[in-house]
Amino acid sequence: GIVQTENISEPKKTIITPDNKILTIGYHLLNSPNPNLITHSFLLKLNQNGTPDQMFGNNGLIQTNIDYKDTPYDVVFQNDGKILLGGSFTIENPLLGVFPNSPYIARYSSNGIPDYSFADNGILKITNFNSITSTNLCSIVPQNDGKIIVGISGNNNNNNFFGALVKLTSNGVIDTNFGTNGILTIGDSNFKFNLLNLLLTDDNKFLLCGYDSTISSNPKTAIIKLNLDGSYDTSFANNGKLITDINISNSVFEYLNKISKSPDGNYICGGYVANNYLMIKFNLNGQFIDTFGNNGIFQNFSNIQDFYLQNSNIFLGGVQFENDEPIFKIICLNENGTINTNFNTNGYLYLNPTNQQDILKSFILDNQSSIIMSGNSGMLGNYNVTHAKVESENLNNENFWIERVEIFPNPFNNSLNIDNPEKIKSIEFYDYLGKKINIEYSSNFSVINTENLKKGIYLCKITCNNGKIEIKKLIKH
Repeated sequence: GIVQTENISEPKKTIITPDNKILTIGYHLLNSPNPNLITHSFLLKLNQNGTPDQMFGNNGLIQTNIDYKDTPYDVVFQNDGKILLGGSFTIENPLLGVFPNSPYIARYSSNGIPDYSFADNGILKITNFNSITSTNLCSIVPQNDGKIIVGISGNNNNNNFFGALVKLTSNGVIDTNFGTNGILTIGDSNFKFNLLNLLLTDDNKFLLCGYDSTISSNPKTAIIKLNLDGSYDTSFANNGKLITDINISNSVFEYLNKISKSPDGNYICGGYVANNYLMIKFNLNGQFIDTFGNNGIFQNFSNIQDFYLQNSNIFLGGVQFENDEPIFKIICLNENGTINTNFNTNGYLYLNPTNQQDILKSFILDNQSSIIMSGNSGMLGNYNVTHAKVESENLNNENFWIERVEIFPNPFNNSLNIDNPEKIKSIEFYDYLGKKINIEYSSNFSVINTENLKKGIYLCKITCNNGKIEIKKLIKH
């Protein structure tokens, strides 16, 4: 259930395609020396069994070169099956250095061929903002009429943040009939709104989320509802704005960066308040759903990267640290925000797919309720992209998920003790540079002799009889 792809560095988003395959976007970091950390975007398409889709790109992979540096943030399918990839790019000027970010959109056919009928040879670079303004694409929303709305967050280099919508025609040209020359800037001096996510609602209006930084020392979560022409829907919350100060203390940063429609017809926004993951549930009129969390607001857990809604469950995905090393984490909640203990017997799923650091970046559930996770795995900055799939029938299978194996003490001296040694197939030790260390271990023994190990940090790779792998970070004094 685990696939690693080399020569690409970090995934940003994973989705299920209309033909029920897996599409991941992200970036690859150019090889050293690379002092400016130059990255370029990629699209990777996998079959459900983890093999590359040979009908897509080059062996399932497309690597772009939008400009000097580019990173993707969103990908969607149009109704005609074409793919819209969006992100941000920078250009380099030898005299002036690297310019601020600007958004880009690229369009591909369903099999990954660039659509040269779109914009300029398949790519639109949105450079309508002034040269000192850094702008990033956050969302792409195809409309039913074939036109496209692009959500943008901006910073004019004086930490004055703003949000903007750009409307494109179906062939990738900015629609100057929308806003001012095709651009609608959201907010003013009395409402400094930074846009982080956008979607089209069932009543054919726009929901936007982000934060209000009008008072710079006390940012607040912000949800906005707009009509298709960009005017506020005054029937929503307070004249189109739902602004909430989750933590009234100054200097506590809070924001919302994702909106999803709940199966019950309401909506959930996710983000952060301080170090806690935050979700707000509300209806299309901007009223909190009191049965969710604490009067419509949920805040709990740390190191959460994303959430996903399926049936009556809310899934959270992120990172769990074990012995200071990151592994994949999935948490399942009931519709009201409580832990769903029917999921994997206790509501939690931890997965250590490789013998390296594993950092979950995105996840999705397919129509069989299998969980497909994507992240980066590696050591000392040398990362590859890892996909892991856990099928729903395995989640409560005791032969698949065993009790965690414990090795102690940590730190250790001349020996290590093992709990449940009968469940272990092999144990391997690596130094912190990834070099394997020769050390003898006999199956079913509860003690490992470590007299010959030098003082330092080690990674211990434990392979269980059922194929599950765990990585422990150990320190010898």
